[in-house]
Amino acid sequence: AFKFEADKNFIMAQGTSAKVPRFLRFNGKVRNRHLSTQQVRALIQDVWVQKRKEASTNKMKMSDFIHLYLSRRYGALQNVIAEWGYNITAALQRSLGDPECGLFQRVLDDTLEDGILYDLKAVVAKLRGYLQSIDKMAAGTVDGSVRHADMHSALRRHFPWKSDARVGVLVKELPEEEYVEYGSLLVMDRPGGLNGFMVALWTQYMEEREELGVLLETRMRELDVQQAGVLSCELYEQCVREVDPGKKPAEVAAYVCRGFGVPQDQPPAAGSECPIEEFASR
Repeated sequence: AFKFEADKNFIMAQGTSAKVPRFLRFNGKVRNRHLSTQQVRALIQDVWVQKRKEASTNKMKMSDFIHLYLSRRYGALQNVIAEWGYNITAALQRSLGDPECGLFQRVLDDTLEDGILYDLKAVVAKLRGYLQSIDKMAAGTVDGSVRHADMHSALRRHFPWKSDARVGVLVKELPEEEYVEYGSLLVMDRPGGLNGFMVALWTQYMEEREELGVLLETRMRELDVQQAGVLSCELYEQCVREVDPGKKPAEVAAYVCRGFGVPQDQPPAAGSECPIEEFASR
């Protein structure tokens, strides 16, 4: 994360050199607004929404888009953009324990691609759809609730790769009621932050993503029999299918495109190669 000095009233800007992100470029001091976690969470939730609205902005790095976002919201003056940029960054760094703020900071630092949030939302949507099917089988219609006693087995079946301990953590965070209203349980972008269940699900997703990344890189190295440090797109596809056999062909293709750093509608040509270090870092 970008480092800077701050006191009760001001934040010292870090100048206008190329190493300073564009939305933070300014000479002198900016006002310290002391944004709360709730305030910065609400703001970054809107950033996600606005970035997704246009094809051109959706392809931008978050560190570039947030400059555009702040100019649209607060005006084009760089001192105003920088003031909000530093205050957002300061609030994020104070709130790294909050899952949403911690993830956004990593995306802002370009250490994670912003697609990870939409991947997580897809996980939540699939779980919601699965619980709706159970709901309908039990009640004949979808009323938005499932018996608490059925939730453990439902989570176990839907997430077969999770350890018993991780499923147990999710079950522990369920409301202690006979029926669990999954419609209100599986909510992201909540003004007051994620509920306990969603925090656990989010945390486990990030942990499992890191673990999967380690397994994938290990298998990549094994497939690199010439120890050249590069693999073809076909071998990357093979690697993903072997390590994560549950992925659908479209998901495998999307993963390979992300590894190559290309849009999904412009996949790498047959035989294209990419350094393992670069592929694994994306």
